[in-house]
Amino acid sequence: MNIKKIIGTFMAAAGLGMALAAPSMAQTTFASAAAADGSASNGFVYTTGSNGGFTTAPGAVFTSQLLSPVAFNFPSSLTFVGLNNVGIVSGLGTILTPYSQQLTGGSFKLTTVISSVTTTLLEGTFGGGNVLTANNNSNTASVQNTFTNVMYTGGTYFLASGLSNPGSFVIGLTTTAPVTKTGDYITSFQAGGTANFSATNTTVPEPASVIPFALGGLGLLGLIARKTRRTSGAAA
Repeated sequence: MNIKKIIGTFMAAAGLGMALAAPSMAQTTFASAAAADGSASNGFVYTTGSNGGFTTAPGAVFTSQLLSPVAFNFPSSLTFVGLNNVGIVSGLGTILTPYSQQLTGGSFKLTTVISSVTTTLLEGTFGGGNVLTANNNSNTASVQNTFTNVMYTGGTYFLASGLSNPGSFVIGLTTTAPVTKTGDYITSFQAGGTANFSATNTTVPEPASVIPFALGGLGLLGLIARKTRRTSGAAA
């Protein structure tokens, strides 16, 4: 048997075993914050113009939830720093080619008040945002604000989730009227919706799934040793 082939086979098996043993990383949604019913139902605000951007309405009340591992609900406040308009809008405002407005980076904080004490449920930073707006046939518009380079820095929700950075953060909205474009920017609007927070779930394969590959490697090494001994004996 060709020893080079055996070594190559062993290396391939070892590489496959290492690949299977490496953690797989996936994003898991662990918390959300939705605008509450009533006067604060339109809790998210976009303002047009070079000095405009994306924020929450003053005094807006949200219902936030820790989705996993145990569900909790709290009346909450969501605030942002940053999210100012960058550049000009692109797109046509349709489903296939929505309006797209880039936003600056910054930070966010989700808090609640329990027994007159303000508690931070979730906080973090982000590299930027991107507002996508598409008008629907029902004279409404679907809006999505996707945040980039999300890193959670603390908060009860994040600590309880058992997840880790990096994270992801997406806000989905529905306006009660079409969103149009005026000059270089989309027009101002206020809308209700939900913010969904996700983080990294690192899963390590069970040891039993890696053992067969390790045993296979040991078997190949034994075969190489026996082959070497036979070859040496014949040469003598």
